Amino acid sequence: GASERSSRSTRHATSVSMCCFTRSGQVVCASRAGYTICWSTPRLELVFQSVYRGFTAIGPGYDTDNIIIGDDQGRIWSVSPRGESRDAAVIFGEAVIAVFGDSDGSAIAADGSGRVLRVPLWARNESQILATSNGYRQQQRILRASKPGQCWSLRRESRAGGQQTVLSLMEVGAREKVFLRTVELF
Repeated sequence: GASERSSRSTRHATSVSMCCFTRSGQVVCASRAGYTICWSTPRLELVFQSVYRGFTAIGPGYDTDNIIIGDDQGRIWSVSPRGESRDAAVIFGEAVIAVFGDSDGSAIAADGSGRVLRVPLWARNESQILATSNGYRQQQRILRASKPGQCWSLRRESRAGGQQTVLSLMEVGAREKVFLRTVELF
């Protein structure tokens, strides 16, 4: 009955801080205060729950049900809904603020200083820089774009004349394309 269903529903002991959808449509939600990450069906029936300390970002992986986790030590890694984790990569000297799986076993991640990297997790190829930290950027978010090696970037920049919000398309091996630059803060 109802009590049976509620015991299998996704629940966190503390508030949910972030969530994402896997490529297969599973819901993954995380509570930073409770150190928990839960995978659920689209009807929020619990598939798996695990404890991870220090995570700061989650995003969909490149496999069907995996996610990519970023933490407060600048590491990223892939995790399956069974709790299996694979190859961690240390990519930043500060917390990861956003991450998602790209193609070919790679992930795109950002830190708060404005660095955005495309990092291979399995093949030990070199990381590809999409944006460097130049001292006046405060990265807010990155989101998957339509092609591998691309992402949308939302950040704040401090320049002469004040702060601006910038929305741009970043791509490996190409110039950044700015679509919006405004004095309004998002």
